[in-house]
Amino acid sequence: MKNELKTAPRLFDNAFLEKLTHTNSKVAITIYVATAMGVLVYGLSTIPTTFIQVFVLFNLGRVTFTLVEYLLHRYVYHSGKYDQPTEWQFKIHGVHHKHPKVEDQLAMPIPLAIVILGSFFFLFYYLMGSNSFFFFPGFVLGYAFYLTMHYLIHMRKAPKNYFKWFWRLHHLHHRFDDRAFGLSSRLWDRVFRTMPPKKMNGKRGVRNQKSKI
Repeated sequence: MKNELKTAPRLFDNAFLEKLTHTNSKVAITIYVATAMGVLVYGLSTIPTTFIQVFVLFNLGRVTFTLVEYLLHRYVYHSGKYDQPTEWQFKIHGVHHKHPKVEDQLAMPIPLAIVILGSFFFLFYYLMGSNSFFFFPGFVLGYAFYLTMHYLIHMRKAPKNYFKWFWRLHHLHHRFDDRAFGLSSRLWDRVFRTMPPKKMNGKRGVRNQKSKI
């Protein structure tokens, strides 16, 4: 089945909720990058630290985001009957699988994302105190990188270089929805054994073979 729809289908009767489902990815990415850099600069200017400490915490934040991304994608977005229009999973993710070329539904609504990211910040601050000012920026930039790649994968052709694996794996996820849950990293698909086989074909290990980009 081809997905020709390029404009967002209506998901909510409520006008306010419906407006929230339309997100400009470029604006969202800009906000998150600015937030991450602002927190990082604040931390560097107010908290005694070392380059090694900042480097380690920042990159731990990035890796942690890839794990959160994988777990949410696999166990929340793809939980239940996510391909049924009446289910909440469809409204937050299934609609993207059905209409992957709809540009303004490639990113989470900005107000919701800010609330979720803010909750993560307070969790990190509770767990690690002032170190969170170096860990959190890596986490947020991990999200910004994810959004950037997701936008490019669906809106641009794959490049003929190393980065083409991002396109290949995510397109496989849209074809075989029980594989390749990680977009910004292959790490957790390898750890949890959800990487697509190199010669994936036919009915092997799939639930939804009709969903194609």
